[in-house]
Amino acid sequence: MESAAQAAKDPVSVILSDDHALVRQGLRNVLERDGGEFSIVAEVADVPDMIREVRTYKPDLLTLDLTMPGGSSLAALPSCFIAHPTLTVAVFTMREDPDYARQAVRAGVRAYVLKEAEPTEILKAFRMALGGETYLDPHLGLVVQGDEVKAAPAS
Repeated sequence: MESAAQAAKDPVSVILSDDHALVRQGLRNVLERDGGEFSIVAEVADVPDMIREVRTYKPDLLTLDLTMPGGSSLAALPSCFIAHPTLTVAVFTMREDPDYARQAVRAGVRAYVLKEAEPTEILKAFRMALGGETYLDPHLGLVVQGDEVKAAPAS
């Protein structure tokens, strides 16, 4: 049962950034089926629109595809953080590459999620990022230690 405090809490505002409409729609479906926790304020398909919409809406969360038309997604993040310093960024990508994940974290990304992730894992990643934690998809074999992203210890 939801408490009065939870009911009064504003939904997490989200901008979905991906150059594929189908991916944006799928992510929208995952986020919107969770009882009003997330509110999609904009969808964008390229880097210039992403920067503009972050400046306009100042969302809580920006989902970010690494490869979009109009420039480098990661290189655009400083402009986004200048416009909205408390922005949380979650990469949502097909790139299962530890080097990209390290670059993303250095650029200020709080979550690096692979597009093959299950909806529950996507929600977990976004919630962790919004809570100030760093999430790295387990398939990457990486962990965060202090300010560095390193290979996970062998099990």
